[in-house]
Amino acid sequence: MRENRSARLYARQSNGEDVALFEGGNPLPFFWLMLLSHEDVELYCIRMRRLTAAGASPSRATLRLDKLQAIMQATARRPYLEQHFAPWLQLFDDWIYFLQISDFSDMKIHLDLYTVSLYYPDVNQFEESLRRALDCFDRGIPAGYEETIAGTCGHEARNRNRRRFERFSESYREKIQEDIYGSGNRRIHLERSPRPTDRGHFATLAILLALLAFILACIVGAIFLKK
Repeated sequence: MRENRSARLYARQSNGEDVALFEGGNPLPFFWLMLLSHEDVELYCIRMRRLTAAGASPSRATLRLDKLQAIMQATARRPYLEQHFAPWLQLFDDWIYFLQISDFSDMKIHLDLYTVSLYYPDVNQFEESLRRALDCFDRGIPAGYEETIAGTCGHEARNRNRRRFERFSESYREKIQEDIYGSGNRRIHLERSPRPTDRGHFATLAILLALLAFILACIVGAIFLKK
């Protein structure tokens, strides 16, 4: 599965420009989720529903997180990383500090997760999946997040931001050198439910396998009768 980087973590700069700092989407970087509260998730999904009801695109909804509160939220969940993702602690610490020193003129961390929501049948299931992720952090429940740059902090976006995370973080540079992606079926969007098209593909595959087994049985039977 080709990596999708259409989800963004971005900052509104002092000149009014929106600058993407990190990109993700497929898989969704779980460091981003550590910034969220349940209230953030609720308000975001309410905005998406209201836009849909008004006939507008829900892509216009963004998560606007209070910078200080979001960083405190993620830092409070650091023990989860210590328990389940210890090799990524240094990258997490560098990433949090980088967010602290980056220019957010409105003191909001903006997250655009619309493309991720499209992997779910509806907004309700997307919201449930986000809430499950937060519950895992807060209760110390292990989850199968991808241990790559894409699955943790996301790739640094190419922009004109004067601070570069790649220069700033030795851990990021090391991890990105080791970041050799393996099997495609490990690409995850939280715990997404199979879409109807996915179920259709599985059903087609099952029918083809059954047909192949029947043909092989006929061939074996014919050989046996000839004997």
